[in-house]
Formats: sequence, C-alpha cells, structure tokens
Amino acid sequence: MQKGAHPKRLQLSRPGLPAEIVLRSTLIKQMNGFSYEQLAFHLADSRTYPRFCGFTHPLEVPGKSALAYNIKRISGETWEQINHLLVRYAHVKGVEDGHKLRIDPTVSETNIHHPTDNALLFDCVKALARILARAHESFGVPFRNRSRRAKRRHMAIVNAKNQAQRLQRYRELLKITRETIRYARQALEPLRQDAGLFAGLARQLADRLDHYLPLAEHVVAQTQRRVFHGESVPADEKLVSIFKPHTDIIR
Repeated sequence: MQKGAHPKRLQLSRPGLPAEIVLRSTLIKQMNGFSYEQLAFHLADSRTYPRFCGFTHPLEVPGKSALAYNIKRISGETWEQINHLLVRYAHVKGVEDGHKLRIDPTVSETNIHHPTDNALLFDCVKALARILARAHESFGVPFRNRSRRAKRRHMAIVNAKNQAQRLQRYRELLKITRETIRYARQALEPLRQDAGLFAGLARQLADRLDHYLPLAEHVVAQTQRRVFHGESVPADEKLVSIFKPHTDIIR
C-alpha cells in the first residue's frame, strides 16, 4: 500500500483488464460491428462471448467506458505485430503465403451534401474565408470577406427561374470565388515568411490554404467546363467535396 493512500479506495478499486481479454473483446467488436455499448451488453448477456474473452461471471464484464478506454489503448504498432504473427502462422499452416493482399471492397458512404456546382463553389469561399479571416486578424493579411455575397449568389442559383438568370448568378459566384482564391494566393508568402512569436500559427494557416487552394481551383475549372461549356466531366476527374476529396460517385 502506498504511503498516504486511502485503504477503502484501494479496496474498492477494480483491477485492470489483461491484454488478452482486451484483444479478444476487440475482435468481437470488430467482427460484429458493435458499438462499445453493444459490446458491453453482449459480453454480459451471451454465453459464448464471455467464455471466449475469459470472463467467468457477467459481473466481471466492465462497462462501455472501461472497454472503450482499454481498446483504444491498443496502438497501431501492436496491431501490425499481431498481423505479422497471423500471417506467419498462416504461412506455416499452408493457409496463406503472404504474397497477396486481400482488401475489403465494400463501399462506405461519406457524409457530404449534394454536390452541385454552386454548392461546391460556396464551400470553397467559406473554407478559404475562414482561414483568411484568421490570418487577417492575427497577421494583418489583406482580405475582404465575400462569404455572405457568395451565399446570396448560391441561393439565387438554387431559386433561379430560368437558365439566363442561373448563368448570370454563376458568373457572379465564380468571380467571388476567384477573388477569394487570389486573396489566398497573396497570403501564402507573408504567412510562410513570418518569423514572429506566432510563426507556428502562420505556417499552420499557410498549410491549410495550401490544402484548399488546389481543390478550389479544381472546382472553378470543373464548374466552367460543366456549366458554361456543357461538358460531361468524367467521374475520375470530378470533385464532389472539398472536405472529403477522396469521395467517388458510385453508380
């Protein structure tokens, strides 16, 4: 007992989970797609899961918070070592030679709004404007925020009564987006060269601009092709979200 420790607190404390139990619980969670709450329920309610994990009584099963705490402590390096051991065992047993990698082709949905051209342009203005506003406030970078004007043009396109109105609003929204891109381009060098007390923040803002600028330019070019030239942009060239640029359209 540690000096000064409260005896009752030591008696009431619960022992930690052994690594094997944590690993086995994680396998059950992943194989079934359980949440931590569902995992805690099934470990206490099932007959086979507790036995597989090493629990001898339902009261031994920890709650969802304790399970989450322990499972999240398994590092990526640990999973890599486990994977190596499994591949080596499969190779010895003749089940797998380890020369090919099988991947799960299951498509998962990304949380994005409907990817219309006007909505994407508005996203570009918003994303760049947030960063530039911070750069203007902290480092005096020149910037005029056009987010409200971009939102009005975005909604005008949605509610346009005819194609002529829609195209005019698109021209105005493209002009606002290009203006915001110019502000972002001009802000990069001053932010990169800042050597003051908050140079780290300046570099961070510059990195975020570097991330969104090519995406915004892609959206501008894509809109120009689709709306004004009537092109059908191929799926592999189409950007449907600047916040989740890896998203593809699955037909």
